[in-house]
Amino acid sequence: VSNLNFWDIDNPYLYHVCVTLYCEGEVIDRQELDTGFRKVVYEWREGLKINDAKVWLTGYAQRAANEWAVLGCVPDWMRDFDARLIRESNANHIRFMHVAGSPADIRSFDRFGIVCTQPAGDKERETFGRQWKQRVELMRDIIICFRNHPSILFWEAGNNSINREHMREMRLLK
Repeated sequence: VSNLNFWDIDNPYLYHVCVTLYCEGEVIDRQELDTGFRKVVYEWREGLKINDAKVWLTGYAQRAANEWAVLGCVPDWMRDFDARLIRESNANHIRFMHVAGSPADIRSFDRFGIVCTQPAGDKERETFGRQWKQRVELMRDIIICFRNHPSILFWEAGNNSINREHMREMRLLK
């Protein structure tokens, strides 16, 4: 591919892509989506780079429900209004607290160049046994669901510390 426009916070370029899955010449699945392409690197001395340019993240941690006073949960079109307010406040990053942000929020962040930290779900403490397995399953499903969104740079494994083995498991899942 040549002359590709890369997604970044100052130029959140998106492509409309049609993906078709064939089996023996027959269409068995088709999906249309908007997505972007970018290169993300974190170097401990240099910090975060998107498409080889250093980026300083500023922003907010907010609840995934992202409701408005009086209105409660809002229609999807208001998510663009939220994203515009975020950018106008000179922010470029949102970290949803505890559970994943909505698809409508993430689509808006893709369009407005807002970097997102996307959690799956946590209990604000280490979990074990079936609770841990559920957390891993949820993270897997969230990664699959949101994998084509260029605004998501980080997948959050937990709000507080998790042990080394669990962190390794989450990293391998990614």
